[in-house]
Amino acid sequence: MQSLEEVNDVEEIEKIADNRYEAVLLAAKWSRKLNAERKAKEELSEEEVPQPPEPKVTSVALKDLVEGTIKFERPSGQRKSPA
Repeated sequence: MQSLEEVNDVEEIEKIADNRYEAVLLAAKWSRKLNAERKAKEELSEEEVPQPPEPKVTSVALKDLVEGTIKFERPSGQRKSPA
């Protein structure tokens, strides 16, 4: 498992997707989902106890993308071009 600081390698991210822009879209969609889950969790919690700071959702999304946690499918007929 990589730490969040180690996920800054663009080449590593580009291995997952066809290009860095596709990877950005995947990570952005995942980070929106993570953020919605966090907000829902905060709304359910009525405690006013300060919580320890959590990592940024974009960093978590990039880490998840590199580790293969995010599963996605391309539309039929579109495949990752061979390197």
